[in-house]
Amino acid sequence: MTRLARMLATRLSLNRVAFGVAYVVFPGRAGGGWIGRVARDPATHVFTRGHGARDVALGGGALAALARDDRRSARDWMIAQALADAADLTATLLSRRRLPSSGARFALFMAGGSAAVAAASALMLAAAARADADTGAAIAASGDERPAGPDPATQ
Repeated sequence: MTRLARMLATRLSLNRVAFGVAYVVFPGRAGGGWIGRVARDPATHVFTRGHGARDVALGGGALAALARDDRRSARDWMIAQALADAADLTATLLSRRRLPSSGARFALFMAGGSAAVAAASALMLAAAARADADTGAAIAASGDERPAGPDPATQ
């Protein structure tokens, strides 16, 4: 299960960073697929770039935690991603009548799917972190903690 959680979290985070970079570098083009022609307005670029920076930070934070094998931190980053995607889904639903229909459908699919994947990977990472903690507690309770250095029994 941990392997699946890591794979889902890694792929979603890489995808998020790629979308984020596109929104930051090409706000009019990248944002147009979601919100239509208004994405070309320089004033709209402010929000599109901010949205992109958010996604780069969320994806990058999760990738860094996964690289350190820090399951608790990775879980927290995936929860944050799920919340961000749920907000995108809600915002798109509330404004769907004013958005291009193909862009709204794509955004609903991406935000909904991403929120589900982020939430699922967060739950799996949380279970793995609990298992790690339980294993550590069991070792400590058994008194099987060995001091660093050579084993005195073999000296």
